[in-house]
Amino acid sequence: MHEDEQHLINSFIEWIATVKDNSFLLTKNGKEFDIPFILSRLSQTIDLDEHNGLFLKDMPHFDLQDITKRRVSLQTMTELFNCKQKSGTGINAIQLWKEKRYKELKSYCTDDVEVTEEAFLKWRALQGDV
Repeated sequence: MHEDEQHLINSFIEWIATVKDNSFLLTKNGKEFDIPFILSRLSQTIDLDEHNGLFLKDMPHFDLQDITKRRVSLQTMTELFNCKQKSGTGINAIQLWKEKRYKELKSYCTDDVEVTEEAFLKWRALQGDV
């Protein structure tokens, strides 16, 4: 594992541990990809049980993937909910990482988080929850 990745994941776990009692995870396919990926990468550097990294599996979690019976991309959801469009794809993110274009990767990831939140809020509004 690269030092930058290790630092990034450890920083995320440390941060989310401070807000976990008053928060929930919001993802698009996070139950199947993001959380297992983060935990697998984290397990390469620390003992998850000792550092309580496993709390991620038990946090309240809303996964946008769960609102459909079929596999639908986040891009498709943003189009259906008339949201801001994604700035790229996961393939783009991998390429940015390989090329060490971290500033652009951070921008892509930030945009993805904003798009995910907007889709969630639009879905909640359609459900009458807002």
